[in-house]
Amino acid sequence: MRDRIGLKASVLGAIVVMAIAIPLAYAAEFSRDAAAKYILATAKAFRTVYSKQIIAQAAKSNVKPDENWTKDDHAIMLPAQFLKAAGSELNDFELGLIGLTPI
Repeated sequence: MRDRIGLKASVLGAIVVMAIAIPLAYAAEFSRDAAAKYILATAKAFRTVYSKQIIAQAAKSNVKPDENWTKDDHAIMLPAQFLKAAGSELNDFELGLIGLTPI
């Protein structure tokens, strides 16, 4: 009788452990995917705001985006340079640009 109870308890314990461990494994994977999607959406939002609002406002003051913006007092960085510079401030991962039609 005790052997049956011990066996049932062992099987039940294994089921409980698996019931907890399997969802946690999926949750960890989901968290990575969710984090990657969040980071990409944030980078896209930064680039969009920079392209549409900052460059438009700067143009009113005769400041234009230029690849060599550090050499010109009346120039600002290109949107891709802005995103790359923002990515260089991150320590835990790398943020870069990938295009279907690279220059």
